[in-house]
Amino acid sequence: MKTATLLFLLLFLCLAEISNAQEVQIPIDKEGRIDYISLKLERKLELFTEYSNFREARLFQITDSTFVLEISYRANGKSVKSRLLFSTSEAEIFQQKVTDRIFDRKSQTPFNQEGRIELVSGSYIIALGYHGWVVPQLLQSDDVNERIGAYLLTSSAGFIIPFILTRNMKVTHQATTFSLYG
Repeated sequence: MKTATLLFLLLFLCLAEISNAQEVQIPIDKEGRIDYISLKLERKLELFTEYSNFREARLFQITDSTFVLEISYRANGKSVKSRLLFSTSEAEIFQQKVTDRIFDRKSQTPFNQEGRIELVSGSYIIALGYHGWVVPQLLQSDDVNERIGAYLLTSSAGFIIPFILTRNMKVTHQATTFSLYG
């Protein structure tokens, strides 16, 4: 009976030790908002340029003072996982580096789109007032439904085309004035 109890106690301690050895994923940035770096985020941050065909990176805590950065990528047509061990200070430095890169990318001056609203609304008004009437006239159709359809398509194109084309472009007041008034 004593050996069974001793064996059970030994087994229990081994299982308890194994459960403590589990890795826990922690945020990869200092602010705790990002769990992993995806391919899309990596293209913006450029932290793992030495890994061709990067997939994702995750940070795990093994013990109180040991961390591992797990980097997944493809090499020679196979999925590869690289693991880098970090101390507490190295993990904090890496997290701060990620946070700094994210902050740097956010603080970059965005496109100057001060004239975009004016451009889109101005081209829409011109399309409603001029192009919408001229295009059906050029078609020389006797059918009223065709004329209405041409008017609606032309007028909506006067909004949607500049709206989509200027989504990721610099649009100043000067460019808007030049575009609308020549």
